[in-house]
Amino acid sequence: DNLTVHRTKVAGWYRHGLAAVADKITCMPPGEHDAPWVFGVELPDRKMRDELREHFAANDIETRNYFFPLHLQPSSYLCGSRSYDIILPVSEDQARTSFYLPTHAYLEQSDVEYICAVGRKFFNPDETVPACPRVAGWTKDARTNSFK
Repeated sequence: DNLTVHRTKVAGWYRHGLAAVADKITCMPPGEHDAPWVFGVELPDRKMRDELREHFAANDIETRNYFFPLHLQPSSYLCGSRSYDIILPVSEDQARTSFYLPTHAYLEQSDVEYICAVGRKFFNPDETVPACPRVAGWTKDARTNSFK
């Protein structure tokens, strides 16, 4: 299906575009059927994660933190599992140090190249970032056109 093929391409574009900073930012590993609906990256610590997310936001690139660990969500505790007593260090660490990059169906390779260049510039101020390939409001037009 077209969406699956697109997601596979987006994941590959991100891995390729961030390879130059792989010692600082870890991309989610490819799966056997690599078509992730989200694309996660992990940083060495929470401070760097937050600073990089702020850097993306300053460049009008929206990111999202990893999901809050399921075993620590209030609903799990209140429903009787008392799961706060469970310690899952990998899940908790990823929630602190990881976030998601944009992965919607309208992303094109030039968008991902721009996002990756902005990310690389965070680590290397001499990095050249191309002009943003989009203008404000483009998503509204893309959604509207998809319903025609």
